[in-house]
Amino acid sequence: MDLTLDAVAKDAFRRDFFLRCFTEREAQALELRFAFLHRVRQYKRLVGRRDLLPRAAKEIVASYLQQVESTNQLLLPPSAEPLRSRVLNAVAAGYCPLDLFNGLETLVRDHMTRDAFPQFLRSREYTELCDELRSRRELPLAEVLVDSRRTQFLMKFLTKNFPGDEGNIYFWVHVQTRFLPLIQTTLFSVALFEEVQRHVRHVFNRYLVGETDTGEGAGSAATRVPETVRRATLQQIMKLQSEPFSPPRYANLFRTAQDCVWEWLQTEVYPKFRASSLYVMLVVETEDLETDQQLRRLSEHVQATAKKSATVRQERQSETILRVSSRKSEVQLKANAVLVPIKQPSTQNLWGQGAESNRHSFDRVLTVPQLAQNGIHSVSVVSMGSSEIVFELFCTGDQYEAAAETHPTHLVMSV
Repeated sequence: MDLTLDAVAKDAFRRDFFLRCFTEREAQALELRFAFLHRVRQYKRLVGRRDLLPRAAKEIVASYLQQVESTNQLLLPPSAEPLRSRVLNAVAAGYCPLDLFNGLETLVRDHMTRDAFPQFLRSREYTELCDELRSRRELPLAEVLVDSRRTQFLMKFLTKNFPGDEGNIYFWVHVQTRFLPLIQTTLFSVALFEEVQRHVRHVFNRYLVGETDTGEGAGSAATRVPETVRRATLQQIMKLQSEPFSPPRYANLFRTAQDCVWEWLQTEVYPKFRASSLYVMLVVETEDLETDQQLRRLSEHVQATAKKSATVRQERQSETILRVSSRKSEVQLKANAVLVPIKQPSTQNLWGQGAESNRHSFDRVLTVPQLAQNGIHSVSVVSMGSSEIVFELFCTGDQYEAAAETHPTHLVMSV
């Protein structure tokens, strides 16, 4: 199995080896095709952003389809001219669906896959690329076995070069990833005891009994485990069943059988696997996956930062609105305030009959509500006597605290 065009085009390091295989003029044309395919992929990612599609489509058309030199370099056959014209007319009319460039993308990709890429696969540059990928990324066997995505490449290699031995990896991986985590506890329960016993029977019967013709274990036996080790493992199982149950005692139950498989993989299988094209594909997928994860983390960081900035901006806007409203309310209160100087009344009661205390009560009850009807909610009254000035505040409803900040209240000044 060889690398694909997409795998080479995705990374600048790999793409450089690809372009070395061609003349300068051909390399320039291929670079332009790669750029076109990349821009089309970016265009297709604008799902749900229809407002951005027209501008992106116009930029692609201006860079690759309206310039004669660019179109020639893309090597579109004469039969593609109607398709190119339809794309130009659609963009001019503002009709820019996500599949707008699908036809042109297919033509460019097919041309590169049919003509240019096979030439690269037969070249010395492709061999050099594979050697460089092997040397710059050495994946230990353990990292391959504990990752199901990576294990698939090793399994394909075994199926092709060691047919019938796939069960050895199934056995090692099952014990390492499913059985051992189960017994990493010192707690006892009936449910755990039953689960451990079920796993022990499953592992032994499927991988170590050696059923290869019929039954569930057919084709999955750990063929690299010697018979002596199988018998020793069975004896250990019977011994553990006769003893009080303790999960940690099962930790080394399949250790010897696992060591046999590990030794075989390390000495006979893995060196040959590293020299194969499947290992190169494993390295490429690992690098691409790490790059995608880095881009995803960067994207999440950018989105989180943007969201935080929007939240801070909204909070600041809310605070600004509150401050403006507060200043407006303060101005309103001051505008509604009336300072009324009242001279010392004569002996004759001008406010009505009754004592002075009743006069104050009469003033609060009748005068302030009447003023409130005209938009006046607080009144500061200054009484000037022979030896002092008394400020009194009258207001309606719950306006007292707000009005108190505007008027001098209950202040006695000597004159």
